[in-house]
Amino acid sequence: MDGSTRAHILLKATRFASTADVTALHLIIHQHSETLLPELVLRIILTYLPESTDPPNYHDLILQLANGQVNAPQHSVPQINGPDQNLSDHEARLQVRRLHLLPIAEQQEIQNGCDNVLEQFLVHRARQIDTETGDLFLAQQLLQPFLTEGSYLQSWMIAYLLPLIRLNYEYYPDRGTNISLSDFEKLEGHAAIDFLLAEAVSNTDEALLDISRDMKGIVGPWVSGNSATKRRKTNHNRSMELEVPRIGQSQNAENETVTSPKEWSDVNEWLLELSSQSFLQAADAFEKWDGPGDVDLGELGSKEDNPHVGGLHQQNISQLTRSYVQAAMAAIYTTNETSIAVLERSQYVLQKVAQHEGLPNLLGVDGALALGVDERLSTEFLDGLSEAYLLHNSLLSSSNQLTIPTKSAVRLTWSFLSSCKIMHRLHHPISCRVLAELSLFRSEKDQWAELRKVISGAVARIKSYKEWSTFRFQIQTLSSSNFRQDSGTPGEKNPAVPFSRVPTAEWEKEVLNGMLRTGCYDFAAETYCPRGSMHRSPILDNNEVENAIVKVALSVYDGASNGNKSRGGVQKAYKICSTFKEHFPQSKSFQQLEALILATHAMSFYSLTLEHGVPFQPVNIRAQKDPLSLIGKILSQTPKSYTKLDDLVEIGQNLGRAGLFQGDRESPIGSLDDQLLVARRRVNAMCIEAALAEHDFDTAYSYIINRISQPSTDTAPGPEGGQEDDENDTSWRAAYLAGQYNLDGRKSVSLRRLEQRMEILSVALFLAPSANLADILSVWQSCEEEYTALLAKETADEDQWDSKGDQRLSATSFPGGFAPSLREQDRAANESAAKLRSQGARASHEEAPMGLFDVARGAAAALGRNAFPLREAAQGGMQGKVASPGGGRGGREAESHGGEERTRKRDMVANAVTGGLASGIGWVIGAPPPAKS
Repeated sequence: MDGSTRAHILLKATRFASTADVTALHLIIHQHSETLLPELVLRIILTYLPESTDPPNYHDLILQLANGQVNAPQHSVPQINGPDQNLSDHEARLQVRRLHLLPIAEQQEIQNGCDNVLEQFLVHRARQIDTETGDLFLAQQLLQPFLTEGSYLQSWMIAYLLPLIRLNYEYYPDRGTNISLSDFEKLEGHAAIDFLLAEAVSNTDEALLDISRDMKGIVGPWVSGNSATKRRKTNHNRSMELEVPRIGQSQNAENETVTSPKEWSDVNEWLLELSSQSFLQAADAFEKWDGPGDVDLGELGSKEDNPHVGGLHQQNISQLTRSYVQAAMAAIYTTNETSIAVLERSQYVLQKVAQHEGLPNLLGVDGALALGVDERLSTEFLDGLSEAYLLHNSLLSSSNQLTIPTKSAVRLTWSFLSSCKIMHRLHHPISCRVLAELSLFRSEKDQWAELRKVISGAVARIKSYKEWSTFRFQIQTLSSSNFRQDSGTPGEKNPAVPFSRVPTAEWEKEVLNGMLRTGCYDFAAETYCPRGSMHRSPILDNNEVENAIVKVALSVYDGASNGNKSRGGVQKAYKICSTFKEHFPQSKSFQQLEALILATHAMSFYSLTLEHGVPFQPVNIRAQKDPLSLIGKILSQTPKSYTKLDDLVEIGQNLGRAGLFQGDRESPIGSLDDQLLVARRRVNAMCIEAALAEHDFDTAYSYIINRISQPSTDTAPGPEGGQEDDENDTSWRAAYLAGQYNLDGRKSVSLRRLEQRMEILSVALFLAPSANLADILSVWQSCEEEYTALLAKETADEDQWDSKGDQRLSATSFPGGFAPSLREQDRAANESAAKLRSQGARASHEEAPMGLFDVARGAAAALGRNAFPLREAAQGGMQGKVASPGGGRGGREAESHGGEERTRKRDMVANAVTGGLASGIGWVIGAPPPAKS
């Protein structure tokens, strides 16, 4: 080999390297150390030594190269001449130019500021081994002996090689997808973390056990090593030279600085994002992993043993840990999950935060009272909170007072979580973030709307008084109506609860409403209507309780479909009224409610359908502008219902007692007695009209005589001539309508029917206003004329019948008798005609119809003689029932035998009309009013 040139030596070294003859390579390097310089040998190894070569075979060679002294190999090998030995020097030089040796340093190392040739070579060789063989253990075997040579190699191995080895071989050996070291080094931020934790996040069954392990053993080393590697960037370019300084000596060690928290911020943001998707997995990391200070480096040792590992300095760990703890608090406000498991794990996470801040064990404190156990929140802290702190991109801000792990922030968050658990027990789950917004930044209107939803859900769910008692206590806790600050100021609200701005009286009334709707009447009465013996002040004012109870009763009443008080909504309203009536004995509202229920119950027994076939419902009573019109519908739709006059009058008066008669400015409603009187009169009139519509004149006549014409003490004189007020309009019209009734037709009209009509018309004359007297008198006069004509006709018919009877009983009708002569027959006929003329004249004189002026003259004469007024006449007519003069022969016999001693019914009616005129139109002719007995 003495004649070998430099080119031949290089070709021979490359041939030994390509055949993996490490011993021969070692020997030739030892023999020609002045030609085969250490960096040139490293480039030959990078270019030609197979990547599958066992690294321990060339560890000694690399170490000797690093030390600058290559010794002879322990085992000498014979020289093997190759084809390059026969080449000329020129040919050898040409082949050397075609070797294309790889550079030691790759672009990544240059950018990362690594100036140690040995570290550059080892990192480059490790990438080659992974790329060609995919065996990361070979790369680990290569690097293991050189970990103490420089911090860059340590950081690189911790950042890239260690995470991939644990990910592919230790933690998830069955993992199907692998990534090369080169590709893995290109990943940054969230992409790298997503790749490293993909298996832990996807394992739903074992995720809670693996996520913290992976954070400690995979993500932690990657962040620590990667952040340190990136801090070694240089500010100048270096040219590649064959002659380098001593291998293993770092020329830029003094430029190493403390790591930036950027990489750890990426981890915090990734955990925050994971919290929004799966809080339980993020909670596992927060509970079991202590953050940047808790990294598992395995055989590489801890940072305490080697302060250069990962580029972290001990003084920076506390700052990074505090940021990590802030991320844990921020995760509680990030999640939208509302399950009880999430709330409990949130409390465990918060307890971990409290431990970092040196706070006592919060899990041993009653959650509902955690805010005020030791100290209250300062006003400055609460005033400094902003709604922007709850935005996702603000949760990790260093100025966010809501998530920075201070004592006030921890206690406030604990109170929010406790309120969330109460809301969950109320079957109204809500996340911590939403509850924080509701408690701190929402108005009274928003809080009241949310509380109404809670109470509505309770109404649909709660059935027993025990549940209502618990529910009410929980609402008190969520509104802190009993909360007192350390200052002892009463009524001061707790801003850490969701319903602090809702007035206590408002939600108490809503809870009372719910108790009533679910049938807990006795418990509601016990809670909100305490007796004097209980020695406790009422929760609500009596008027508020009364109004709330009546409102609920009317609400369930309006929702009823049946008016019977033993069914449905009306039954509930009746029970409410019965339970609370004794607590409000003087309440007008309860009296009206009871009257309404009684009227509705009575109406439920009648058939009633509204317009367009809509069935009647109780709410229609309260919706009617004129509730009494429903009685008219009952009469028109239910045959013979007019016979139940007393029931219908009671219904009408109960409608009046219920306060349903609405007045207006022109016709204001009067007192309750006036309303009851109006109801009675209107119902009487409607029943009379219904009876006439069903051709039952006798019933209508009975109602008029017994219900309308009777003297009454509840009437008041009107402003004109003693006439009653306009409320009597329905009564006189009903009497007037009955007086006009003539069902049988003129050919079959009886004297008795005409007498009844005239008597009814006399009642109408008494009740009607002055403007309508002429119309009534016209009908009354027509009846009297008809009565006179019918009476005369019946008298003539009877006399003619008597004459025929006399003729049949004459002597000619007996055997042996003689017939009268013609003279005798003429004389008998003349006498009969004269007798008829005499009787007709007398009847005409006595029964002549009285005209309007005759009635007026009779009225004036009655005034002069102090004639009896109509009430006395009507009362006398009812008490002394006189036989009808036109009822047939018996009537005339009564007249003939009674003579002038007994007043005829016709004369009595005439006197009644005369008296009515005296009291009705006497003011027209200036007559004084008749004296009353």
